[in-house]
Amino acid sequence: MLNKVLHKTRVAVTKIKPVYTIARKVYYNRELKRLKEIYTQTLKSGDAPFPEMVIFEPTARCNLKCKMCFFNRLAQVKKDVPELTMDEIKEIFTKNTFKKVNIIGGEPMMHGNILDTMHLFDSLDMKYDLATNGTLINKMNIDTLSAMKGLVSVGMSLDGNQEMHNEIRGSPVAFQQTINSFKMLHERGILTNIVSVVMKENLPYMKDIVKIAKENNIKSVWFEIERYYIKDEIAQTQSLLKVSDEDKDDVFPLMIIDEYKREYSLDELKKSLEEVQEYGNNNGVNVFFYPEYLLTKVEECHARTLRRNGRYMCRFINRARIDPYGNVIHCGQLRKSFGNLKEKSFKEIWNSIEYKEFRMNLLNHNLMPICETCLNMVKIN
Repeated sequence: MLNKVLHKTRVAVTKIKPVYTIARKVYYNRELKRLKEIYTQTLKSGDAPFPEMVIFEPTARCNLKCKMCFFNRLAQVKKDVPELTMDEIKEIFTKNTFKKVNIIGGEPMMHGNILDTMHLFDSLDMKYDLATNGTLINKMNIDTLSAMKGLVSVGMSLDGNQEMHNEIRGSPVAFQQTINSFKMLHERGILTNIVSVVMKENLPYMKDIVKIAKENNIKSVWFEIERYYIKDEIAQTQSLLKVSDEDKDDVFPLMIIDEYKREYSLDELKKSLEEVQEYGNNNGVNVFFYPEYLLTKVEECHARTLRRNGRYMCRFINRARIDPYGNVIHCGQLRKSFGNLKEKSFKEIWNSIEYKEFRMNLLNHNLMPICETCLNMVKIN
């Protein structure tokens, strides 16, 4: 009963824009203070407090081939490595109980045990969010999803109107499947958000995304600027982290380009961001940006010079990530394994000598070259 009351409260707050804006600001300021304290501690010793939240990737597989995503490449690199079984997932999360889990992919709904995994989290009284492209939520599983007591929210991808979304996602039916999912989730009272990657193709369609959100009773849209992974920056990061050439593809299974060049101007980006925020304000939709200072530091984000002009830390200093094979990794882009949970406990891995050295290396170098414009960059000073 309490879970249902809390869920209804969250949904109600998102619908009252001024209240939601204030609540997010209070949360952000509180989190920033906590992260600065962790930063000071970790910079000295490499130690990090036991994380309250873990990112869990049940699978690297996906049913779509999105232009900006590298997970299909990761799935190919790891095609001979077995994903965690349900028994292994149960053992890992029973032994290492976290307060909250963010289920992400790949496409989590591709995993044969995803609903059983959510039931497991329910039994452990854990809260969790689900990030999905929305194409695999259907009449066969929606009632099961809506009955999950620990499911806090569903974050779904949308990249523009029907034509643009389908082009970016590489599917002629992705848009309609996603819209159908929006409707089913809303009918069952499941809090749903939209996440959209901003790139050349869909820059003119940002207001369309907010319009679609409003039409489908979605109160929050997050726009994340597309990240670039440049050959020279990968090499620099590889050197700083002492990653061997043999392990390079495992650690950096990214879509790598030879040189950086945004295909839209600073003025085009700034104008689009300002217009979509104003459009959201006028239509009762909360519009947010990744990184959170994308609009206030738009010139630095466009030029990829945030690290050059400020001191940053990474949110994942206090968040864990577990890949589909049981490895504890730092984040989705720096996929170096610090140990496997089929072999070691999380506590053994989390503050191991290797992991502590990595954290100190990361912070002493003001993050890594490939971290530029990451949504998890947090400005320290």
